[in-house]
Amino acid sequence: MPRKPYYWKLNRRELALGQRTLIAGVLNLTPDSFHDGGRYQDPDRAYARALELEEQGAGIIDIGAESTRPGSARITAAIELQRLTPVLKRLRDKLRVPISVDTYKAEVAERALELGAEIINDPSGLTFDPGLGFGKRKEQNSEILARLTELSQLDFPIMVGPSHKSFLAQLTPTGTQFATASAVAAAILAGAHIVRVHDVAEMHAVAVIADEIAKSAALLPTAS
Repeated sequence: MPRKPYYWKLNRRELALGQRTLIAGVLNLTPDSFHDGGRYQDPDRAYARALELEEQGAGIIDIGAESTRPGSARITAAIELQRLTPVLKRLRDKLRVPISVDTYKAEVAERALELGAEIINDPSGLTFDPGLGFGKRKEQNSEILARLTELSQLDFPIMVGPSHKSFLAQLTPTGTQFATASAVAAAILAGAHIVRVHDVAEMHAVAVIADEIAKSAALLPTAS
């Protein structure tokens, strides 16, 4: 499906969406994330990981300090900021790409913007339970991807976050990564402008090929 182009005006820059898939690289600062919980709680390690994600092709660094996986416990804004603030201070003006903060708390969002973040990724969609995962059955997640083109009618850019979700789980980590790659490709071919992933280098390669296929499909003559 041809993607409608959008120009996303941020505080310091403008992002062109639709020409190629923008990759949002996930940086979790939580001890209980389903994918890399506890690995980047140290500000220095988080800083190094953010630079690595940028080098691997991330166009956005999406930082989360509270896990929203199914069954995770909610934390206070104070705890979330305790995890988030040192990392944002360390990263300020050190990246070429914008920082996004994954939070649903207004207090955290406000402070994150003060510390240099340019995007707030609200996983609640202002109401909770949007997107892939989050209480849906496996077939419902597949249906979302299959019907993704219908969301283009809302006339907003589309971001999809399939990375390592439970409905893609396989017997091995490598198998799950390949399953994630298939979902990323499907999302791009269905019109996603941004994909939010953990394995930036691998999914960047997927996005490049999917973008080329999407461009070729857009040039094909339509059936009369």
